[in-house]
Amino acid sequence: MEIELKTCVIRPWLPGDEESLVAHANNYNVWRNMRNRFPHPYTTDDAREWIRHTAEESPRTNFAIVVDGEAAGGIGLVLNGDIHRCSAEIGYWLGEAFWGRGVVTEAVRAITQWAFDNFNLSRIYAGVLEWNPASMRVLEKAGYQFEGRLRKAVVKQNQVMDEFIYSIVRDKEPRPVMSENLAQHYLENVIAEFRSLKKLGDRAMEQLDDEQFFVTLDEESNSVAIIVKHLAGNMRSRWVDFLTSDGEKPDRRRDQEFIIDANTKRAEVVEWWERGWRHVFDAIEPLRPEDVMRTVAIRQEPHTVLQAINRQLGHYAMHVGQIIFLAKHMKSTDWKTLSVPRGRSEQINQMMIERMKNKKDEPGGLIRHKS
Repeated sequence: MEIELKTCVIRPWLPGDEESLVAHANNYNVWRNMRNRFPHPYTTDDAREWIRHTAEESPRTNFAIVVDGEAAGGIGLVLNGDIHRCSAEIGYWLGEAFWGRGVVTEAVRAITQWAFDNFNLSRIYAGVLEWNPASMRVLEKAGYQFEGRLRKAVVKQNQVMDEFIYSIVRDKEPRPVMSENLAQHYLENVIAEFRSLKKLGDRAMEQLDDEQFFVTLDEESNSVAIIVKHLAGNMRSRWVDFLTSDGEKPDRRRDQEFIIDANTKRAEVVEWWERGWRHVFDAIEPLRPEDVMRTVAIRQEPHTVLQAINRQLGHYAMHVGQIIFLAKHMKSTDWKTLSVPRGRSEQINQMMIERMKNKKDEPGGLIRHKS
């Protein structure tokens, strides 16, 4: 088997690869992300034994990744047996000199397709150490989806840590995709919408005095402080480790979010609010267009990233609306409007018409495309 790709060639390990194999495998930064059976230091004897072993495999499932003529990495499969014979584990490594060039992503895609074409597999999976987010990115770009986090499941260098499981299944139907331009536009828009919601909540709460933060209209109502506490709890649970853990964290105590201690101060509530929104933006702002159709879980229910974001956008809009309603009710005639003032709709409409007309007259018009 030999697969020629844009960045590399995948082929069997061959006698004569020993020198290149040792040069790239004898590297601490490679070894620290591998199973312990991968030697360190990596010697010429280790290289000879590995090449001999792969030549005796039947079927052959371990291959060299050749970059610029050098056998600079490896990729392979472990075919499972018994009731798990429909699945296989994929593993890979690449010499540090070639990191950051998209080599492994392309190799993983290619070997995954080759495996589905040549073996009776329905699922291929990989386990990644928690300190190796780069490998998680490789799998995501290659079409693998995050399946779960095995807590304290592995030990490397005497450190017990979590293992992240990614998998891909043989689907009859293609996975949904979104064009890069559309996905980028969506992310930019949704970040702006979240910022707008936060600003509305900020402006409403700024108008309240300290006592009004904790007022409830009746026994079944929530105060502004309770709504903020609930939002903050939801935000922490949903957005911390957004792409790699369930959105309903096991340590969340949702019912406690609707209870406010009598000694709670306004400053504490404001800090909950600010911290919650930091979780939101810390999770969303780094997202890239290719992340939008990835799968995440909320209470073990799968969502695309787009669905998960939209779910929270609607949820937060509802609660910010409640905050605004309560603030407006308590301020009464002292309320400072956050939108179009009463009786000024026509004036605002005319102002917007004039503004848009002026924009049309500018060079390039309303929409400017990047060249």
